Formats: sequence, C-alpha cells, structure tokens
Amino acid sequence: MTFVASMTIPQLGLGAGYALWGFRAAAVGHIECPALVKGYQRLFAENADHALSMILLFTRTTGNIGTRRIGLAVPGCCGVTSDELSIVAVLAAAQACDTDRRDAHLLWLLGRSGDERATNAADRVGEAFRRIGLSIEQPPVELATTPAAKPYAVLHAAGRA
Repeated sequence: MTFVASMTIPQLGLGAGYALWGFRAAAVGHIECPALVKGYQRLFAENADHALSMILLFTRTTGNIGTRRIGLAVPGCCGVTSDELSIVAVLAAAQACDTDRRDAHLLWLLGRSGDERATNAADRVGEAFRRIGLSIEQPPVELATTPAAKPYAVLHAAGRA
C-alpha cells in the first residue's frame, strides 16, 4: 500500500471523505458499523440506506471483477493511498457525467477494460451523493516531473568487427 505524501482525507472534501469512509468499511466487511451508519444518517437523512447500499455495490463490484488488488488504508485512517485517489476520481467523474474520465480511472482501478457493472455502480454512487447536493471533487493530484536525463557518452562504431 502506497500512501500519497502529505495527502489526507479532509483535503479531498466532505463528499470524497464520506465515499472513502464507506468504501473502506464495505471492503473490510463493516458496512453496518454503527458510527458509519449514524454518520451517513446525519448527512443523507432518509437516503442513508440507499447511499450505503450503493457504496457497497460499488465496492463489491470492483472487488469481484477487478484483476488487481486495490490498496486501502484501514477505516479511520486519515492517510490516502494512490488507489483511493483513483476511487475518488472514478466517483467524481461519474457524478460529473464525464464518462471518458470515469472509464479511464476504472481501467486503472480494475486492471482491465471497463465493465458495465462497474460503470453502473460508480454512476449510482455519484447519483446518490448528487441527490443530497454533496459534491465529490476530483482529487488534486500533481504529476511528478521526470528528472532531466543526464548526458552520457555514446560510442560510435563503424565497419565490421
């Protein structure tokens, strides 16, 4: 599991934080955790059960059809893994109806080409959050620059050896 340096859940925003909280809990089998349920009830009111079931659907779908392991931090951890940033990016793109970006992030997250079940699950999570007016923001990811190539000596040879 690779944590993103100096990136925490509060920096991702409320929508992404709740989505990751639910995803982590569902991934480890604690979707019925009283703290999680109460937190979703406070935020989603009568839509809490629907939102949690959509998170569970998305988590199960990615876990069942994906071909790679998704690195997650434990529920309650403030740190964010690189795979969790991909999860947030998928859900943010789904909520914004940006299918190309959603599919690109799903391709990375699943380790295979997009699957209709995964896209539907992501879209349902985005819709559940949109329904209460909670936005899942695209994570602020800065690309690393590649170091400048060091010049090296080139041996030119001509003729036959």
